Amino acid sequence: MKKKFLAVLASLFVFGSVSAFAFDWSQCWCNYGGGIESGDLILNVDVGIGSLFGDYLDLGSDYKGTWFIPYTEASLSYAAYIWKLPFTFGGYVGFDGYHYEHKYSDHEWTHMTLYTGGLVEYHVQLPPKGLDVYTGTKLGVGIKLADYSGSRVYFEGDGYLGANWFFSDFFGVNLEVGGPNVYAKTGLTFKF
Repeated sequence: MKKKFLAVLASLFVFGSVSAFAFDWSQCWCNYGGGIESGDLILNVDVGIGSLFGDYLDLGSDYKGTWFIPYTEASLSYAAYIWKLPFTFGGYVGFDGYHYEHKYSDHEWTHMTLYTGGLVEYHVQLPPKGLDVYTGTKLGVGIKLADYSGSRVYFEGDGYLGANWFFSDFFGVNLEVGGPNVYAKTGLTFKF
């Protein structure tokens, strides 16, 4: 098992090294990766581990009747160059929540939050061919639909790093870390 893992890891390293030598590094900062072109729409549908997940794990054994909805997000963005730089502009909507009841009292809490806002991402082309790497920022609002302290709306904003890996002209996988309400998320990406 260990030998197979090392062989796969060595193969990936060799493949990555060979494709990196043949890559034109002088233009990577001004090109989209993964075959994205100006005018494309990119749809990401992701599930992740958000800030509520840590709260949920801290409950301990004094609670019963719990449920958890992981952070789920859909984002749609449009690819457009600004000067020579490859950007995408769009919006996102997300949701997460959990419920718990205390075993020895009548206390119970439900947290459900809807997130929405805009996003801007800067893309970089790196080898291999199907990889699109980006960094971005999201600005939006969180709407507490249910919370022990009552419903409320608050502003949020943060940055993140991400990558799309396209297996075909229109389909791939997505991975992001950072962001205002999520530590890490992964899912599917579609290019139109």
